Amino acid sequence: MADYYTLLGPILGRFILWAALLFPNIFYSSYVTRLLTFTAIALPTASIFKGHKIANPVISYFGGIFAAWLILWSMVMTLIYNPPREFCRVRKTKVIGTTTSNSEGAQISAYQWEPCPKQFGRKRLLWTLDLLFNFRGVGWSHQPHRIPPHISNNLAIARNSLEESHLKTDAQTQSKTSFLICQLMLLLRDYLWWDVFTHFSVMDPYFQGEHSQISLAPAYLVGYYPVAVACWRIFLVFSTTYALMEMFFVTSISFIAVCIFGDEWLGTWGERWMHPSLFGHLVGVYHKGLRGRSALLHPSCNTSVSYELS
Repeated sequence: MADYYTLLGPILGRFILWAALLFPNIFYSSYVTRLLTFTAIALPTASIFKGHKIANPVISYFGGIFAAWLILWSMVMTLIYNPPREFCRVRKTKVIGTTTSNSEGAQISAYQWEPCPKQFGRKRLLWTLDLLFNFRGVGWSHQPHRIPPHISNNLAIARNSLEESHLKTDAQTQSKTSFLICQLMLLLRDYLWWDVFTHFSVMDPYFQGEHSQISLAPAYLVGYYPVAVACWRIFLVFSTTYALMEMFFVTSISFIAVCIFGDEWLGTWGERWMHPSLFGHLVGVYHKGLRGRSALLHPSCNTSVSYELS
């Protein structure tokens, strides 16, 4: 339990950033207040980098990468940009009707850019929470390449007047049933791998906090070279971290949003294009570079999202 207390600093920093987005008239009133806000976020967040004794390396890695990312994210959100004034998000306003151009039919929906609500209330809470947890910026104006091209082109015309853009957007090659099966398989795979890691970590003294005995191999690896043992431990930590990130931040959220609630309840967040996979194929680095240019593919399911143009 002591391991989890070290995460209180980054959690406090996240709440400070949320408060700044909720009350921009106070925290974004001048560049001095924005600098002070970033300092108030960075100091408690950076406390995790002190010499804490964390027995579980997965928690240690999560805490370190979460804190480092939060500091960078807060710097962008407070010093470089003014999100309450500059950012908008795509929202589905209503469903107009359907067409039967294919076997499933295409849903004709109305979309518009939604700026930060001027009045404090439920809408502003949802707007800021979306920005706070949507690290990849899917459906936001600051990451336009993550919006389907024909949607972004139509919204670009209507952005200044915030007029609605009427589009057919739900004619997808991947049905809701196949999406559900895919997410369940991913959840099962990630959970089983977490169970595998737990099994191996119990037998390894290194994962029990005995880091001074790093050269001591577990019983099932006795006789192997120390380099091979170290590589095995690194593989366990990074693969388990990937599985947990996918399970909590992508698969679970997309399963709940799309398969349980759907766009009837959540609007845009209930659509499948809002939930791309965590990582793509390595071949994408060759075609699109390290920075990447699109997140519309779901390589884990070996399917892609396609849209029917109006």
